[in-house]
Order: sequence, then C-alpha cells, then structure tokens
Amino acid sequence: MSSFFLDSSAIVKQYVLEEGTSWVQQLFADEDHTLFISRIAAAEVVAAFYLRLRVGTLGQIRAAQATTEFQRDLLQLFQIVDVTEFIIAAAMRLIEQHTLRGYDAVQLATAQFVQSNLHDIGETEPIFVGADRRLNKVAMQCGFDVINPSKIGEDGQ
Repeated sequence: MSSFFLDSSAIVKQYVLEEGTSWVQQLFADEDHTLFISRIAAAEVVAAFYLRLRVGTLGQIRAAQATTEFQRDLLQLFQIVDVTEFIIAAAMRLIEQHTLRGYDAVQLATAQFVQSNLHDIGETEPIFVGADRRLNKVAMQCGFDVINPSKIGEDGQ
C-alpha cells in the first residue's frame, strides 16, 4: 500500500481535463493507495474550478459539476489533515527558508506532518504529488519523492 500527499494542483486534474489527468485518475481509482490532503485543499480546488470559469476555459455547468464531484469525493477518497498551529508554524519557517507562497507553504508543512506521523508508526512515507514546479522543487529539497502528473512521460518532476 502506498501513500500520497496531493497538492491542490494535482487534485484538480481528477475533475478538469488537462495534462496529467489520466495519471491522476488512475491514482484515484487504485484502492490500495492512501490519499492525504490538507483541509485547505478544499477551498483551493474549488477556487481553481471557478478561476477557469472566470477566464473562460471551463463552462458554468462543468464548474458546478466538478465542485459537486469533488465535494462528494472529499468524504470518500481522502484522508483530510486539519491545519493546526503546529502546521502554520512549520509553514512560516518554510516561507522564511524558501520564499514560498502562503498556501503552498501550508500544503508542504501538512505533507511534512503526514510524513513524520507515518514514519513514526513505521509506515511508508508519502509521495508528494503536485503540478507546481516551484513547490515540487522545494518538496524535493525537503526530502520528498515527488511526482508531477503533468510531466509523466517526461521526467516526472
């Protein structure tokens, strides 16, 4: 059984057709995987759908459908990690060290929290999955194996 921590940029690919969608759909379909996400991903993913609506790359009906599908999946597919004071403090340190955007730092700090907890109980540490090159680079610097579903078939990063 493998564990994955999914950044919002990867989650969106399950609901919106773009580069990397087929890889993410295969990941979601495999019941042997545990998929961890940060609680903030819920807002970020829906915001991504409606950003696409605003810029004209997604229609109103599809944005609403994607939101409904995602909200259903939140309850069924994911292990949701709440954002705590500990995670926010870790995110602030990541911002100081790597000049990350705020929510990117919270995502990575949440992934580190999951990584630490899985390590402590002897489980396989999660693979970080994201489509944001900058965030992926920092995640690698922090010791994560990283997959960029948009780059599968290229370098995977």
